Amino acid sequence: MAKETVWRAWYHDAHGESLEQLTEDRAETPRRYRGVVLSTGTRDAIPFRFDYDVLLHPAGTIRRADMQAVTAVGARELTLTADGFGHWFRHGVPVMELTGCLDLSFWCSPQAAAWPLSRLHLDFGTRTSLPLVRISGLQLALEVQHLAYQSDSGNAAGTRYSVTRGDLGPDDVRLDPDGRLVSWSTRWHRV
Repeated sequence: MAKETVWRAWYHDAHGESLEQLTEDRAETPRRYRGVVLSTGTRDAIPFRFDYDVLLHPAGTIRRADMQAVTAVGARELTLTADGFGHWFRHGVPVMELTGCLDLSFWCSPQAAAWPLSRLHLDFGTRTSLPLVRISGLQLALEVQHLAYQSDSGNAAGTRYSVTRGDLGPDDVRLDPDGRLVSWSTRWHRV
């Protein structure tokens, strides 16, 4: 059964205010996540729509990601596939600079960067660092991003993690008892 989630930004950033709708199907094998992010834009950034359709391997790593960024001046599409062992392909062509990454993240949404938590099962106080494929900006540029995940607490209400990006301070990430993202620091909150 598919589950719908809606996010809103807690702040205005270079991309303006944004909302995200996510449809998650955990019953389907592989698990499937379909989302759309709508941003109002700002003086420095144009409004955009970002769509994604992501399939995960049974082990929780990325199998396929179809993405599209749309603005008033045009659209850009990107399809990535992965074998679950750190080998990535763009439209079927190997992308060697992404070798070793098992997961991905989006510049405009916290959702994908939280997916590794469902497979890591970190014990309290345990920390691990992972390279992720980061989809960056309306050009859908590819880069490697390193995130460190640490389990901080857990109870019947859910689990709390610290996630650190590079040399930036840790973000507070909260998941509900079913492992679904509730909030990502002061930036995103499920509504």
